[in-house]
Amino acid sequence: MAKACGSQFLFQIDDEASPGTLVPVSLCVSNGLAGSNDLVDVTDKGSAHAREILDNCGTQAFSVSGEGQMNDSLPLSYVHSAFLSQALVPVGIISGLGDSYEFMAKITAFERNAAHNEAEAFSFTAESSGAITYAAAP
Repeated sequence: MAKACGSQFLFQIDDEASPGTLVPVSLCVSNGLAGSNDLVDVTDKGSAHAREILDNCGTQAFSVSGEGQMNDSLPLSYVHSAFLSQALVPVGIISGLGDSYEFMAKITAFERNAAHNEAEAFSFTAESSGAITYAAAP
């Protein structure tokens, strides 16, 4: 079974200098991707005490997150800019295994913090909007 290094699991955001091109936010020391499929429950009194859900129905959503140490890199400034503008932006996650996800997202949270004897850090969360494109590893 193939394995991949965590450093190859990269969050990408639209390059403001070259729209339509995704660039990695390589300052992240940690990235996450979580997906959910909400269901539509149609259970009623005639369901024989068993839950019934509709097939091919409900809402699919992805959430991505990242955290790392602050510096003045452009891709991180794109994340901050997208947060401040509240705009939907193209984002992606690429794995060291070669598969990837791309979708429009809104940066819903952006945080900066620092303890006295530590580097200034950041974290963010982005939530998907619309269709999600998955590309399997070649």
